[in-house]
Amino acid sequence: MARPSEAVIDLAAIGHNFEHARVCAGGREVIAVLKADAYGHGAVPTARALARRGCGRFAVLCVEEMVALREAGIDAPVLVLAGPHDAQDAHELIRSGATAVVHHERQLAWLGEAGSGAAEPTPVHVELDTGMRRMGVAPEHAARFFETLAAARGLRLAGVFTHLARADEPDLAPSVAQHEVFAALLDAHVRDAASGAVEVHVANSAGLLAAPALPLRGSAVRPGLMLYGAPPGPHLGEALRPAMTLRSEVVALREVEAGTPVGYGGTWRAPRRGYVATVGAGYADGIPRSLGGVGEVEVGGERVPLVGRVSMDSVGVWLGDRRVAPGTPVCVFGGAGPPVEEAAERAGTISYELLVGVGARVARRYVGE
Repeated sequence: MARPSEAVIDLAAIGHNFEHARVCAGGREVIAVLKADAYGHGAVPTARALARRGCGRFAVLCVEEMVALREAGIDAPVLVLAGPHDAQDAHELIRSGATAVVHHERQLAWLGEAGSGAAEPTPVHVELDTGMRRMGVAPEHAARFFETLAAARGLRLAGVFTHLARADEPDLAPSVAQHEVFAALLDAHVRDAASGAVEVHVANSAGLLAAPALPLRGSAVRPGLMLYGAPPGPHLGEALRPAMTLRSEVVALREVEAGTPVGYGGTWRAPRRGYVATVGAGYADGIPRSLGGVGEVEVGGERVPLVGRVSMDSVGVWLGDRRVAPGTPVCVFGGAGPPVEEAAERAGTISYELLVGVGARVARRYVGE
């Protein structure tokens, strides 16, 4: 028996957003980020749709995500942002022809061993931590790291990048400061960056959409969220087209009296006699528990409030005097429903989390191409 929920993915919208990214990139190569199953949209269908639009490179987080692309027949260059987790990962990276990002010297050792005996040196990209404080080589360790890489047999520095921590904010001063730190590190340690022999990339979605107010350094950019039509900040991304619509349907209808409690804990009570509909999607499907009592969905052409606590598999909505039949379509976000960024704000989170939180049991239906 099929679940009543589905995520409708508009591949034409993803293509439109990719074209917008290319315009913003101003001739730089666009590396499309497909991590977390393309932010919940499906990495393989998304990669194929982007390839049809002329996208020639992708980025994922880990080796497992890269392998899924290769097993689907996608042989385009792939940048693995976290690099190898162990020696086995390093061998898989070499075998697949993907490019690893390196963050620490153990990864250099694993890749050097895995690539020993190869006819050509193994290309790697280095992430420099200029302010994110998450991954990458810290500025004070950069000199030693690049010396170790240069001395490593069988490895070749092919790219250097950093990640912007605050480009989604109206005040771009922190991002400009990161650019300055990055430029100083390149000047000090990567002589081939100026000639283009070593690829340089900085801009994520927010950084790309903030251009030209934020200078874009390098020959490539790495958009993620914007490809899926969600703006990384409320002041960014007016030209984007949302790609995901999360839909479900009414699975039950109850007439309740004033004061009737609904859901776990009875946290909500009907203000008067009326109808409560049960929607066949819950927090296992992509409706965060924090939306209970504050969120809205679209039912039969009207916005209605979520009431009571969100359950794993369902949630209640208050219809008042309206009566709808089981099977009535419900739009949770996207499409005729609230935009994903509005739903995220009501839930006290960000659109990234809602998109990747659409559960695996929710079928993806692809339209638009």
